[in-house]
Amino acid sequence: MRKEGKKGKVQRILIMHRRLLQGETLNKHELSEEFCINERSVQRDIDELRNYLHEENIECGYDLCIHYDTKRNGYVLIHIDPM
Repeated sequence: MRKEGKKGKVQRILIMHRRLLQGETLNKHELSEEFCINERSVQRDIDELRNYLHEENIECGYDLCIHYDTKRNGYVLIHIDPM
């Protein structure tokens, strides 16, 4: 994994969002090393993305959420079934 140096929060979140949309699995430890931040900061970024997707689901009718996949040992983007 390449080191990208210190990035701002907004830029990190956008990078993680793009990667999720591309089908990548996000691992907190790997992201913390890549972005030179602690794992708690990565968790806060993921929580921000979750909140954003929740709002988009409500406003735009999307059906996406971030789910922790134990088999992949990371976070993935999934489609949720509308009720």
